[in-house]
Amino acid sequence: MRYRRLDANGDMTFGQGQGNFWINQPEAVAQSVLTRLRLHRGEWFYDTSDGTPWNTEVLGERTQSTRDLVVRERVNLTPGVQEMDTYGSVIDVNTRVWTAAMTLTTDYGPVALAVARLPASIPELPQQAPSGDLVTARALGVAGGTALAMVPANLAQGPRADIRDFEIQTMQAGSW
Repeated sequence: MRYRRLDANGDMTFGQGQGNFWINQPEAVAQSVLTRLRLHRGEWFYDTSDGTPWNTEVLGERTQSTRDLVVRERVNLTPGVQEMDTYGSVIDVNTRVWTAAMTLTTDYGPVALAVARLPASIPELPQQAPSGDLVTARALGVAGGTALAMVPANLAQGPRADIRDFEIQTMQAGSW
């Protein structure tokens, strides 16, 4: 799998040749999962049936029974994902912020995704010193590799400003 890297702002990276790509790495699959989750249903002109149905089945009233099923299915159907090992989500009814965390087994090794404000800890993976690739991946809210450890979130520290995934608080009908 070859996947162009995104920077901390979610923009594609250029100018570093092969260094701009995740090639057969768990981070490629993790970035693919995040990209698929960020695509709203009906947003892509080529296939308006593709995307995550945020407005109808994930966010909003009376979606408790569908939100986790929809997200889990979307993740499990991502190319390169073999199995979802752990999954957890929580919604803060006061701030209307929904967050999720998961660990996956990919074709290239384990990966952990922590999106938005993590209310709990992610299961640990084997320890390894972070490389430049992992530092970049962590800036995007993903971490992986065949030997990587996740550290539980420090809830007293507050949200990280550089991770913006799933902080959709409200959306008006018809807006993108």
